[in-house]
Amino acid sequence: MNPVNFCKPFIGLDVEFFFKNKNHKIVGSEKILEHKTRNIDNSEITIDGVQAELNPLPSYCRELLRGHIYRLIEKLLNYEYIPVFKSNITLSQKEMDSLSEESKIFGCKPSFDAYNDGKESKMLIKGTDTLQRTAGGHIHLGLNKALLKIIPSNKKMKKDCLVCPLPCKEYELERSYGILDLISKINIHEIKSCLKDFNPKEIKRIRKILKQYISDDIYDNEIFFDISPVMKALQQPKITIPLLDLFCGIPSVLLDISNDAKIRRQLYGKAGDYRLPFHGIEYRTLSNFWIKSYPLMSLFTGLARHALLLAANEIENKTYCKEIYDIVSKKEIKDAINNNDFNKAKEIFLKTENFIINTAVDEEHFPLNCSSIIYFKQFVIDGIKKYFSDDVINNWKNRSNGWESWCINNICIEDVTSTLENFKNLTIDKIRK
Repeated sequence: MNPVNFCKPFIGLDVEFFFKNKNHKIVGSEKILEHKTRNIDNSEITIDGVQAELNPLPSYCRELLRGHIYRLIEKLLNYEYIPVFKSNITLSQKEMDSLSEESKIFGCKPSFDAYNDGKESKMLIKGTDTLQRTAGGHIHLGLNKALLKIIPSNKKMKKDCLVCPLPCKEYELERSYGILDLISKINIHEIKSCLKDFNPKEIKRIRKILKQYISDDIYDNEIFFDISPVMKALQQPKITIPLLDLFCGIPSVLLDISNDAKIRRQLYGKAGDYRLPFHGIEYRTLSNFWIKSYPLMSLFTGLARHALLLAANEIENKTYCKEIYDIVSKKEIKDAINNNDFNKAKEIFLKTENFIINTAVDEEHFPLNCSSIIYFKQFVIDGIKKYFSDDVINNWKNRSNGWESWCINNICIEDVTSTLENFKNLTIDKIRK
């Protein structure tokens, strides 16, 4: 089994949460957020029904994404109302009656089911028929515009010139930022029709850069490859979404063991749930539990990237999907997630862990690797509450490291053999004790 080729797609997220007043009653976000959106350094806090939503500026780097999230978290301190990062709440009838019709509805945009030929997922209940509301933590993966660079032919050009956004008469190099402005307007799912909106010169420039190989000497000699397989993976959710279920959905069942998680799946968060925004894919299965701290956010966004890269490599005539689905079926993965079945998710994880770590290129960019997977198992045994409180704002203020560094420095592995055996015999009841 070969490791995947590595590159950095754009990672974004929308994480839903609630506001409560001083009497601990949930209040619709439309009463706190005066406008539809609040811009903060190109990141946003938005109204999303009863819920509010964090929309940080996307980034190719988890550490940079962390900074955008932290600024939004800081902004929450300015409100008189208290943010609540539960994945399930029950609204009072009085509060429901006081909200606008727009805030009462479910599913403002359709989502799709990867296990049902990409057909639209149908909501079986109307928003006005229930006082229950859930909060998701959706991960966005998109074409990495920041890394699409024109490789200069002038060998004398300084390294700094490669990333400089300023126009330059000396080298007469077409700067990448003009290209990015063009590419940012493209819906990657409708590229052919989108190109009709551009003139022939612009189309030539866009095609040139989309075919261009990414320069590996810009980013410290990291391994990059042609961006086109990533684009194809984003265009083929039937391949990519089941891999996201394996890499993100199954670990979420192992870690998100609250009753709220099981209740939420009655409305939202089924396996294979996704949307197709213009920039790529929105994976909608996870709740908001992983926004509780930066190490958790780092873990799940890193796992999502690993899944996307596997899909991209699969499209390049490799056989990762055959290998993984010979080990575990899509139906098993789907059932474990939809039923929030801890024991089944653990069984799937144990079957697939060698596949996961063998496809990791290095230990810096892949959160489950040869070194960290033992820490992940101990983390599951200990439970999230041992390390992170329910005070999300305070957890983020602590400025923890990303998952790969944090787990090694904070999770105690006294006996590897004992951890492996305890994980193998672990049940959800043992964690709750």
